[in-house]
Amino acid sequence: MRKNRQSDMVQRRNWLLLACLVLVFSPVLIRLWITLEANMHGVDAIQKLDRQEDTIKWCLGQRSQELKGYVNLVVCALSMIPRQPDLVLELIDRHLSFFPQRQVLLQVPLAKAFGALGDYSQSCAILVRVGAKPVLVEMADTAYAQSDWTSLSAYLDCLTDQTNQPGISPNHVADLYFKQAVHFEKQSELEKAKEAYNKAIAWYPTLWPDPLLRLTSILVAQGKAEQGVSLLSNALQVSEDPGTVWILARQLGLTYQDLKRMPEAYCAFDRARIAAEQVLDVQMRNLMVQGTRDQIAAVIPWLTVIPDCSLR
Repeated sequence: MRKNRQSDMVQRRNWLLLACLVLVFSPVLIRLWITLEANMHGVDAIQKLDRQEDTIKWCLGQRSQELKGYVNLVVCALSMIPRQPDLVLELIDRHLSFFPQRQVLLQVPLAKAFGALGDYSQSCAILVRVGAKPVLVEMADTAYAQSDWTSLSAYLDCLTDQTNQPGISPNHVADLYFKQAVHFEKQSELEKAKEAYNKAIAWYPTLWPDPLLRLTSILVAQGKAEQGVSLLSNALQVSEDPGTVWILARQLGLTYQDLKRMPEAYCAFDRARIAAEQVLDVQMRNLMVQGTRDQIAAVIPWLTVIPDCSLR
């Protein structure tokens, strides 16, 4: 009986000791397991665990060796770019010393590394050369999300041609230019804002009223309302959508009001009314028509005679 008790005590002590050892050494064991997994299956094993720090450490450990494969190298490069872009360049250079034939395959992570280091011209040149311009849009999106306006401007400047851009949505690029212009406007950098609004207008595949309206507002504020009139008048000549015509014609009427050209303002508002009457949604149509009639009524007291708008 006494021996059984002693045996139980020994077993309990052993189990307690084992539990303590596990608690003490479990972090080390986990690290060891991760390292073994990485060495056996490549960096994918630790990347799947979503442990970026471990990925970076493993990648740095491979700098003195030849990485096992192209996929592993790309994963390493993309993991390290945000924090250690200079080491990415070193990593790629070392890999290419073993496999120079992979030069083309590694251009995207190489370009991203140059971009992270602020060498935008090199980054742009690489991506344009290998036909990876959609990556520029991806990098511009990241820059906007991080409020990195310098990088956003640099990447957008690479997209100089709106035609023959497979894989790139012109609407998306136009939206990025619009966001950039709004930022410049808030910073009172009005000339830059005007340039960006014009690019947003040029990139958008159809007539987009938002940048037109904001650009007109800047011109009016700068005492260049006549330029705003010309901008809106030209846009109205090519617009067929009733909603868009209503928006632009109302703004044209307001701009004419600023210039004290009331007959032209009356006709612009009247054109907006006609466009509003063509809108399909009944509730929206009624609101638009009523709003435009109110604007027409505000202009009439300033007129000596109601103009014949069919002549304009």
